[in-house]
Amino acid sequence: MRRFLGLRRNALKLIKAYDVRQRSFSVLCHIVEQHMNGVSLTVSDVIGQKSIASPAKLHSDIRHLVESGLVVSEVYSGDRRIRYLVPTEKCLQMFDELEA
Repeated sequence: MRRFLGLRRNALKLIKAYDVRQRSFSVLCHIVEQHMNGVSLTVSDVIGQKSIASPAKLHSDIRHLVESGLVVSEVYSGDRRIRYLVPTEKCLQMFDELEA
């Protein structure tokens, strides 16, 4: 229980330090978790996660994460309409700080 509360406290500090909205942090966690499992998520994949928020709010969160430098949007070479969301080094460093 203490470990969980410590992680939660650290997460709230990082959200504030990196200027990330709480819902955007949920989206970011989903992107990072899939990335660590070797799965590349597209913008459409994330927007399809209606259990997190509405598609419009998710799109706003993605834009916020890109503008914050925590995620990059990479265009798929085979089809320019497809964009993959990839965590940046800044993002991975933030999650490393969370574990510490």
